[in-house]
Amino acid sequence: MGQGDASARSTAMEGDCLSCIKYLMFIFNFFIFLGGAFLLGVGIWVLVDPTGFREIVAANPLLFIGVYVILAMGSMLFLLGFLGCCGAIRENKCLLLFFFLLILIIFLAELAAAILAFIFREHLTRDYFTKELKAHYQGSNNTEVFTATWNTIMATFECCGVNSADDFDRQSLFRRLNPGRAVPEVCCLRNEQLMNVDECLRGNMPFRVKGCYSAVVDYFEAYIYMAGALAIVVLTIELFAMVFAMCLFRGIHRSDQTKCFVLRMCASVKYSSRGPALIPRMKTKHRIYYITLFSVVLLGLIATGMFQFWPHSIESSAEWTLDRRSVHDAPLVKLPTSSPIPERGDLSCRMHTCFDVYRCGYNPKNRIKVYIYPLQRFVDEVGVPISSSGLSREYNELLSAVSDSDFYTDDVTRACLFIPSIDVLNQNALRIRETAQALAMLPRWDKGMNHLLFNMLPGGPPDYNTALDVPRDRALLAGGGFSTWTYRQGYDVSIPVYSPLSAEVDLPERQPGPRRYFILSSQTAVHREYHTELERLKEENGESVLLLDKCSNLSQGVASARKRCSKAQTYDYPQILQESSFCVVLRGARLGQATLSDVLQAGCVPVIMADSYILPFSEVLDWKRASVVIPEEKLPEMYMILKSIPHRQVEEMQRQARWFWDAYFSSMKAIGLTTLQIINDRIYPYAARTYEQWNNPPVVKWSSVNSPLFLPLIPPRSPGFTAVVLTYDRVESLFRVITEISKVPSLAKLLVVWNNQNKSPPEESLWPKIAVPLKVVRTKENKLSNRFFPFDEIETEAVLAIDDDIIMLTSDELQFGYEVWREFPDRLVGYPGRLHLWDHEMGKWKYESEWTNEVSMVLTGAAFYHKYFNYLYTYKMPGDIKNWVDAHMNCEDIAMNFLVANITGKAPIKVTPRKKFKCPECTAIDGLSLDQTHMVERSECINKFASVFGTMPLKVVEHRADPVLYKDDFPEKLKSFPNIGSL
Repeated sequence: MGQGDASARSTAMEGDCLSCIKYLMFIFNFFIFLGGAFLLGVGIWVLVDPTGFREIVAANPLLFIGVYVILAMGSMLFLLGFLGCCGAIRENKCLLLFFFLLILIIFLAELAAAILAFIFREHLTRDYFTKELKAHYQGSNNTEVFTATWNTIMATFECCGVNSADDFDRQSLFRRLNPGRAVPEVCCLRNEQLMNVDECLRGNMPFRVKGCYSAVVDYFEAYIYMAGALAIVVLTIELFAMVFAMCLFRGIHRSDQTKCFVLRMCASVKYSSRGPALIPRMKTKHRIYYITLFSVVLLGLIATGMFQFWPHSIESSAEWTLDRRSVHDAPLVKLPTSSPIPERGDLSCRMHTCFDVYRCGYNPKNRIKVYIYPLQRFVDEVGVPISSSGLSREYNELLSAVSDSDFYTDDVTRACLFIPSIDVLNQNALRIRETAQALAMLPRWDKGMNHLLFNMLPGGPPDYNTALDVPRDRALLAGGGFSTWTYRQGYDVSIPVYSPLSAEVDLPERQPGPRRYFILSSQTAVHREYHTELERLKEENGESVLLLDKCSNLSQGVASARKRCSKAQTYDYPQILQESSFCVVLRGARLGQATLSDVLQAGCVPVIMADSYILPFSEVLDWKRASVVIPEEKLPEMYMILKSIPHRQVEEMQRQARWFWDAYFSSMKAIGLTTLQIINDRIYPYAARTYEQWNNPPVVKWSSVNSPLFLPLIPPRSPGFTAVVLTYDRVESLFRVITEISKVPSLAKLLVVWNNQNKSPPEESLWPKIAVPLKVVRTKENKLSNRFFPFDEIETEAVLAIDDDIIMLTSDELQFGYEVWREFPDRLVGYPGRLHLWDHEMGKWKYESEWTNEVSMVLTGAAFYHKYFNYLYTYKMPGDIKNWVDAHMNCEDIAMNFLVANITGKAPIKVTPRKKFKCPECTAIDGLSLDQTHMVERSECINKFASVFGTMPLKVVEHRADPVLYKDDFPEKLKSFPNIGSL
């Protein structure tokens, strides 16, 4: 076979490939043509619909634009399909060229749109949709398209509002049109039915609390990889369509042109010789050009896809950051010399005269919204800054904390309180006049109304005023050195002087108790008169008083701020403060002293001697629990005054002092957020934090559990109860108990406390299958008190404590017991009743288990109680009762009866007539109660507990609770609790 035959065969193969591409392009673009025609038809129908659909859509500009987007897309697809079909089938070079250019434009537009959407994705999301929802949403029954669309979204994704149900506030269109409703009906749907719709519409119990923004984002995040793959496929198709169009363009009736490289690849396949060649061999320069173009675009597409799916994190641009360089990037603002100056602070200002509470409005969360002005660098006309320090690290931290808190909003129209980005913490660094002019230039200054300034170091030499000297009109001042003369009660907020030293030093908490020194003074540059009196105290009381001063003999490189000296001896500061019971805090040039923070961190009780000083956060903090305030004239008598304080009270004050520092003094964040919370409580007093919340240190997280002594008189909607079953090794009996309890309608969760450390619980497949969650907790030690531990798994207020051998109680008996507890949540409500009696012959208390007419205890082998008592039993049980119970493996139920009766002063409630609770299948070695010494020990328990409590708290009653129709001759099927059981 000659060279001519080979050339003919090659051109024949190229012609077949070209024909294949031509018809593929025709078929593919034909479907695009049909799709475009369909979208065009829909868009035109919407605009010319005689029923008024055009007017409905036009009522909302956003949706009206959407119609034109559909028309534009339909027109583009229609044109694209026409060019591709006709250009391919007719082999028209002009149409193919326009087809190529149109796809290239679409490709580049899609790529640009994807990049821009990725970069600006945070700027078009939550706030925009929230604003649109509030402005246009009308209600669940409205047929307006915007509202109907939102109803569909909320129903489909089971959500409410953009962020939550709080979006339907009083300012929203929905609330103005429906003043009696807090949320739309669609927010009350559960399983397609309206449940308690009246309560829900009033905002008491909306079932759908998740915002639609989060719901939709979560939904699409689940399919992000599928969407990304689909986008890559579409872009790849567009890429190949451009390549094929250009190859077909160059191969039509141009014998002197080169073939495209795709045909070159087709020519490598073995074909039989057929027909003349349409396209001769491609020139080298053209082949390189197309290969390069194809490779660059394909690599760009792959790189974009990899960047999108590669794990990466792009931090959103925060307004406030600890990076000080952001200050240098802030815009420069020049202050004209003639700029207005605010008036000096009005001492008569109060919340009702100088603060506009109506800006705050009502919101379901009862939380003010705080706006922080953008950073600006203020300079005078010659370019000199108004502050020598710029934005301090402390103020930057404070602004960052506020911007990260729930108080913050970036919507100035929603703001209730405004914080300038002008740092006035330290007056020494300020130019007073220029700083005042800068404040007056703020866009919403309005004579300082609803503006908050933070200042810790007020005044300057020689007078050192106790409030900021910068004129500030009506602005609130959070100041660190107020006196009674400058503090505006109920308006300003007294804050501590932040101590960077105590924040930098990790000082571990020391247990309260006696210390090496009784009184310690660590302040430097104390006034001479005070120093003389302190010297005299030391002379009179010897080594129990330690006076420290600045060190003058430190070696080079040693930080003087972290050292204190007493004569020739050097001490580490602030560590030395932990060695004293009391630490003196005297007034200096300024009333507020950073030493107070150092002392509190050390757990040393501060002895504050600064007449007229307003203590930090004294509006809410009870300083009598953490400090001793002595008039300056009583300094000579200080030692005797402190000696008169009982040791136990000193320990409590030490503990309280450390907690004050942890909660309110430890950082600029703590100081800033505490200040905002105080202002928040003034504006929403009905939702203010209580005295206990401000001043009681949480021992553990369970201390936040509400006491049943203050629960509502009317039982709330039933959340059910958690059954806590204590077991050791009786698996068969345990499974019977679980099966019976699971029949109780109000059971919410079942918790098994496995008290056997030598044997593992049964395998999961062996446990009974029940309709509520079942959790097994393995304990580290075999203690009876484990049944009363406040487990995290207990989420309901009601707890049913039950033994693993109580197999005789029916579901009706348990349900009735729970209903009784709901009426009396502060009582022990149970089934086995017992009595305590006084034995006159022995002169002590006796435990009685026989049937009598009286009851003073119900055993927790089967009893309901509030979970608050678990916390009290575990952490607040008086004396060594808890350890005694664990050591004797007896009487944990009696201890719980003592505890509840002592707290409430009330007797327990026995329910149902059942009195026999012995397990018929249990052997003599199965139970603790079958031991011969068991009853004797229980009498000893009562006497032991009465001794620890110092009284006998148990109350005797002569009644029990039974269902109303228990003994009535009434059809069983009509009774609420027919199966109450026998004795």
